[in-house]
Amino acid sequence: MVAPVAQAVPPTKSGSVETVTALLTDGLVARGHEVTLFATSHSKTTATLHATQARGYHEDPTLWPWELCELFNLAAAVERAESFDLIHYQAEYTPIALAFSRLISTPLLQTLHHAPSATEVQLWSKYPEAPFVAVSNAQAARMVGLRVAATIHHAIDTDQLGFKATAEDYLLFLGRFTEGKGVLQAIEVASRTGQRLVLAGAENDYYREVVSPHIDGDNVVYAGEVGGAEKGALLGGARALLYP
Repeated sequence: MVAPVAQAVPPTKSGSVETVTALLTDGLVARGHEVTLFATSHSKTTATLHATQARGYHEDPTLWPWELCELFNLAAAVERAESFDLIHYQAEYTPIALAFSRLISTPLLQTLHHAPSATEVQLWSKYPEAPFVAVSNAQAARMVGLRVAATIHHAIDTDQLGFKATAEDYLLFLGRFTEGKGVLQAIEVASRTGQRLVLAGAENDYYREVVSPHIDGDNVVYAGEVGGAEKGALLGGARALLYP
């Protein structure tokens, strides 16, 4: 299992790809499979951990360009390909494992974690035999000309999600602050319906420049970056999750 090396697996707070990778890896171990996880050395796993770097490039500004960090981590698995029945690469940004897929006999599978553009799919179709896992049927529909082996939805840890029969007085936006995630639309929905909105996610330039002017501490509240039990509590208490 080849994880992104932006941060630890699982992440201390937000990080959906790292979270899903941790759940899948530990789940395979629990089923009796022998798994080696290629990730940062401060990751926590029941699998055998192989680390190419101590910390993630989101945590250490000297570890750039990030593409090299990802390549070195993937290459470490490819160099040991004869030891594995399958190499599963979690492609957080781009499916760079395509470049290695014809160099080894071990199957090299990639799970894609974003919605690809038509231009991207056309470029990747140079490797039509390389298998992908889609995370939704909508994503798979974009991958025309690629070999989509299956659609497998993200796993969740239900122990982290406590059900509340009575919702609290807020709507919730939980995710990365970018134009494509629809946070401004979520703010508009809350304003039009007269409901309180809680925003949760890691602060970045988009948040500081575009989102923060809408924060008033009353109708629109910023809860910061959350994870684990805190994330579960926010989800459990919300009247609705807004993800326009």
